[in-house]
Amino acid sequence: MKRKRCTKCGEQKPINAEFFNLLPSGSFRGTCKSCMAANTKKHYQLNPEKAKQRVSKYKIAACKAGGKCTREDVAAIRAKLGDKCFYCATPLNGRGEVDHKTPISQGGSNWPYNRTLACRTCNRDKHGKTVSEFRKWRRDRGLAQALYQSTDQRSKSLLPV
Repeated sequence: MKRKRCTKCGEQKPINAEFFNLLPSGSFRGTCKSCMAANTKKHYQLNPEKAKQRVSKYKIAACKAGGKCTREDVAAIRAKLGDKCFYCATPLNGRGEVDHKTPISQGGSNWPYNRTLACRTCNRDKHGKTVSEFRKWRRDRGLAQALYQSTDQRSKSLLPV
């Protein structure tokens, strides 16, 4: 497996999405995910007002979006997905992150039909993309695709791709 040296910490790590974030160009960042996380944490520690503003802005938008997704809803979503990531089908083993299929920033809601489970890597890579935008992004980079899709945002069922 090819390895890459992080420009921040100098460690050599495997060149994959577990250790390095993908750039829109399809290449990997020069800084590893661990260093990126440490840098982000440091930024918010040095700029607490910016962190509060970001969180406040998101909470207001999420509240305006409406809807509610309960633990029972998440359990049902997990069962429908077979405890696998909605985007790449990686086994979640009871973990994973609840994601908005259509982001709040793009008019999505908090209702269960707009929620799914994703592995941490997919959820972080997806950012503010819709499902179709993220699937195209993954396809353009030759990344694994899940074996199911939702055709309608309000659909509660998963259909084969």
